[in-house]
Amino acid sequence: MKVEVLLSCMNEKDFSIVEKSHLLHMNAVIVNQCETDKEEVLAEGLHKMVKTPTRGLSVSRNLAIAHATGDVCLLADDDECFEDTLEEIVTKAYAEYPEADIIVFKIKNKVKKLGSEARRLKKADLLRVCSVQISFRLSSVKGIVSFDPKLGAGTGNGTSEENKFLLDCYKKKLKIYYVPVEIATLKEAESTWYRGHDEVFFFNRGKTTRYIMGLFPATLYAMYYLPVKYREYKGQISVWKAAKCTLKGLFTKDIDAKYE
Repeated sequence: MKVEVLLSCMNEKDFSIVEKSHLLHMNAVIVNQCETDKEEVLAEGLHKMVKTPTRGLSVSRNLAIAHATGDVCLLADDDECFEDTLEEIVTKAYAEYPEADIIVFKIKNKVKKLGSEARRLKKADLLRVCSVQISFRLSSVKGIVSFDPKLGAGTGNGTSEENKFLLDCYKKKLKIYYVPVEIATLKEAESTWYRGHDEVFFFNRGKTTRYIMGLFPATLYAMYYLPVKYREYKGQISVWKAAKCTLKGLFTKDIDAKYE
């Protein structure tokens, strides 16, 4: 089984991101959105770099999938350090769950409430997954499901691109599993889109959840999210202003990406 990491980054000058991410001995496709006039593909050992003038995280993910050749691929960001035993972990998981199209793993310092037992994920679970946890069989995804270019960092619409991707996979009847084994650690780095739980955050959350789920389910989800996540945004914004901004987003149909 060929395991390949699909890493999205910006303005890298060379292949040094490979060592920083602990991927020296792993197959990797690196999509480097940078100042260039045209797409260019460079190769160095196990690593391929696609230099591109495009912008947007979803666009980057799709480009990585287009250039991927692995049997199983893992999504990655440039603030991630992988375990030395990554290939062994992934190979073992797919051997144990041969029916799995997608396997979601754990990230060391990322708290996600998916439990401590391996299991097949339900639809509601897919809203709790972040992109760097996701691996998939390339044959199950390529040409079948893609990331929505209207969502994700760089679009002005915040995030949630991974949630729509997984929900689209779910609609296609792909089998999505969770294996609670840690594959990487996220480094402390400034986010390109998150500036705290401010008015823009809640407006975008309302807008994107409506786009992904539809108005009624997104409204119900907002009613759950606002009180449950109160401790996370307490002191940054009042619950009433958060609700107002979310409601405004829920009734906004403009989801066009404004690439930054």
